[in-house]
Amino acid sequence: MTVGFLLTTPENKTVYNVHEDLLKRYFQDNSVLVIPDLLVKEVRLIQRLLCSSNNRINKSSSVWILYRKLFVLSLDANTLVLPDILFVFHSSGSQHFSNYYCWNTARWFYDNLPYNKRIELFNLTKRFCFQNVKDCSSWSALAYMVCQQEEKKTDNIRDFQRLTSSFNVPFKINKVDLNFQVQPADAFTQELVKWIDRTYAADWPPYLCLLQITKFNITLRIEMDSVLLTWRNEILNFEENSGHIKMINNTPIVPEKFSNDLLTSVNFAHFGYKKLFLNKFLDKNKKEQSDS
Repeated sequence: MTVGFLLTTPENKTVYNVHEDLLKRYFQDNSVLVIPDLLVKEVRLIQRLLCSSNNRINKSSSVWILYRKLFVLSLDANTLVLPDILFVFHSSGSQHFSNYYCWNTARWFYDNLPYNKRIELFNLTKRFCFQNVKDCSSWSALAYMVCQQEEKKTDNIRDFQRLTSSFNVPFKINKVDLNFQVQPADAFTQELVKWIDRTYAADWPPYLCLLQITKFNITLRIEMDSVLLTWRNEILNFEENSGHIKMINNTPIVPEKFSNDLLTSVNFAHFGYKKLFLNKFLDKNKKEQSDS
């Protein structure tokens, strides 16, 4: 009965709590040999919900939290019940633009998966971002993954440990290692800059991702000097030929006379966001210098 309610009202807390309580009781009352079968069925059900085309279900925070709990329970059952993690994130992210709960859960898994699985999740996230330039949530998750070695955030790891305790999962937690590095920040920054230039990126999320990465690393900010100089010269040359780039609410505006010129319109957005990046980058450096 709770399954039917989850299909229609996934954010009904009473239904959600009853569903979770039933799962807990099942695990307590049955032998460990039966648990894998239940987990497989439950995981398949939740994955179907998360990959649903229904916005209310696909973006349900409660269902995404349940997916995390099933991962923890699978550790106790000693069975691999989440082989489709990458598919779920890609499918759910593709179903709905900027699916915050999807990519926030991707961060959680990134911090708690084994190293080889982290690599796979990072590569999936990077491919997704490069194919979905406007998706700000996925780009934010990508910046988080690249910056984790610098930030060393432990919120997701502590949440994982809390869940193992709440479900009485006798799982031996390995020593927290936040020094892992899937791709060095400097190497990724160079790759992202080249991609922005090559594709003439005309949306803000890639630039914001770059801004978030460089703000945590002084060495990267110094290395960005040559990039900033190149971008500044490109902007000056473009404005000399096409006119001053105006911004409204941090969005480049295409002059009316170029509204029917697709190439020039894209260039106004491309160089406009580069100009916005330069301004925010320099403003941040000035603020840090004044604070120090």
